[in-house]
Amino acid sequence: MDPELLKSAQWRQTQDGLAHAMGLSLITYGPSRNVDLRTSLCEPSRDNPICGLLQDRSGQRAQCEAHCGQQVARTFATGRPASFTCHANLQAFTVPITDESGVALVLLGGKAFRSYEDFFAFRETAQRYGVDTQTLLTLVKDIQFKDQSFLDSAAGLAETVCRSLVRNLTFRQRHEATAARLMTLFSIGADLKHQLDQPSLFRLALNTVGVLFNANTAVILTVDARGERLEYADGFGVKRDALQAYSSPIQKGLLERLASIRGPLFCDTAYDLLQAGFPSDVASAYLFPLASGSRTVLAILDTSLSAEDVRILDAFTELFSVVLENSRLRSQVKDRQQGLAALTSIMRTSVSALAVGDLFEIILDRSTECVEAEQASLLLFDTETNELVIKAIKGLNPKIVEAVRIRPGEGISGMVFAEGQPLLVADLETDVRVLRDKRPRYRTRSFISLPLQSHDQTIGVLNVADKVSGDAFTTYDLDLLTSIATYTTVAIQRSEYHRKSEELKRISITDSKTGLLNHRYFQERLAEEIERFKRHKLPFSLVMIDIDDFKKLNDTYGHLVGDEALVATARAIRKSIRAIDVAARYGGEEFTVILPQTPKRHAKTQALRIGHAVRQTAIHSVSGNTLHLTVSLGVASFPDDADNIGDLLLRADQAMYDAKRRGKNQVVLFESPSPPSP
Repeated sequence: MDPELLKSAQWRQTQDGLAHAMGLSLITYGPSRNVDLRTSLCEPSRDNPICGLLQDRSGQRAQCEAHCGQQVARTFATGRPASFTCHANLQAFTVPITDESGVALVLLGGKAFRSYEDFFAFRETAQRYGVDTQTLLTLVKDIQFKDQSFLDSAAGLAETVCRSLVRNLTFRQRHEATAARLMTLFSIGADLKHQLDQPSLFRLALNTVGVLFNANTAVILTVDARGERLEYADGFGVKRDALQAYSSPIQKGLLERLASIRGPLFCDTAYDLLQAGFPSDVASAYLFPLASGSRTVLAILDTSLSAEDVRILDAFTELFSVVLENSRLRSQVKDRQQGLAALTSIMRTSVSALAVGDLFEIILDRSTECVEAEQASLLLFDTETNELVIKAIKGLNPKIVEAVRIRPGEGISGMVFAEGQPLLVADLETDVRVLRDKRPRYRTRSFISLPLQSHDQTIGVLNVADKVSGDAFTTYDLDLLTSIATYTTVAIQRSEYHRKSEELKRISITDSKTGLLNHRYFQERLAEEIERFKRHKLPFSLVMIDIDDFKKLNDTYGHLVGDEALVATARAIRKSIRAIDVAARYGGEEFTVILPQTPKRHAKTQALRIGHAVRQTAIHSVSGNTLHLTVSLGVASFPDDADNIGDLLLRADQAMYDAKRRGKNQVVLFESPSPPSP
């Protein structure tokens, strides 16, 4: 492969897109096997700042390049991906990208700590290299932490996407070379270079035969979607109408022989002609291959041709085969470019679309766009119910199928999920693997169903149906969807991990009963406000809140009513404070609110608003009584009333108990006791 292709903007965009999507470093190295950044094919994408920090130290660049260089060289030699830990305790991987000549390039990626323990272990190494702790800590916010399963998935994704791009770039390079050669050949016929779509090329070939060779009948036969039979594509002449229903297996009789000799074939034997599927009144046939094997054939029937005519037609069809192949390649290159663009789009979009529902819709939109399909569905496996659940559907109202559940092994989706193998069906009414009638809501009988897999675990199924053109889906469509499915699985798992981590984070900092922040996280936020004051001199206030007569409420009406009182009070507090304020459950029936950037004279207004909101709250006892709540509130400010957390809490608490002593249901500001009279 030409290394210049790998220095293109398209390659750079792909490397950057992958690195951004995975949140990892990624570098491309060519056959030189040299890991010196000055000779790499692309500048690093999202390079780990740790690497730059070490390489700036005397002698460390050589050690880094030697360590990673061994892994890159080994991957070039073995052609196998590898995972390793570098001398800086970073986990990395090397992935070979191959073409027909072998390993074309190697991706070096990852460069992430698997855990905080790995990072702390690296601190000792960094000190030996002369990196002080303060310098290291400035980089913590940019350091990536990824577990091994994520790194393995990322390596697989990088290999799949980059292998597809290498093939695409190589394919396009060959296409451009073929096009240059075709421009010379097209000078033979001035009209030929203007006829690059397949129907026009077929018509040109038939007109050439009809005019120049006075053919009785001529037809062009092309292979069907399953690659098993030749069928009528276009024709002219006496027997044209009789041949429009033509269909014959390519691995039989004349057609099998045509594929083996790779040249023109003549037959005037009635048995062989009948076996090849021609009408009984056809006396002779010249067969000229117009593509590799017998996948496209020009058949000239009941026409007398001289040896010279055959040689001219052989030369013409050889030239025509090149033109036809070029047309096919142009279409394929266009399709692959569109497919790559769609794949890049799904990578960039789905990573930012952490709302799972949006992600599912994006996956279906891009999948149908890539293969030009009208209908699609995405099903995920629910481990609790042991069923496949439809998460998104295109071409049908989602409400119609929202209650549909499929067991593994049931139906086509259940079979694909259970077996873990993709299914490409050209005709579901004749394919022995499925054999069922087409449903009325589908236009065609062709579809693709493939499993969503990660590390030999199947998490769901992606289905597409009804190609816009009405044609059957192809193996290229399946390959493209397989690439999308690989990334789709990573994206779904990434979103699921994000959802779970956010849920765990929420649980860890909130009180389960009231939904307010818990005592531990409140202490952290209070410490942050004090640090903010030290930096910016912004005062803040603290409000302590206690539900009045809560014990009596519990004893009289029971704990269920008491719990309702806690929840109702928390709800009133949350609704009455500002967005910047921090509300927490302090313990029991006590709550607290931090009022950032709020001196005491303004804090009382905020506290009165909270008290008013609680008074407007009503709860109901089991017997149906309506109960109204009140609270006592104490306010202390920092630094006016205290210079540390302990004293601030104590003084807000003192003010709150002073409110209790004064009759409850009121706000009291902490006031320092007056010095005694002399």
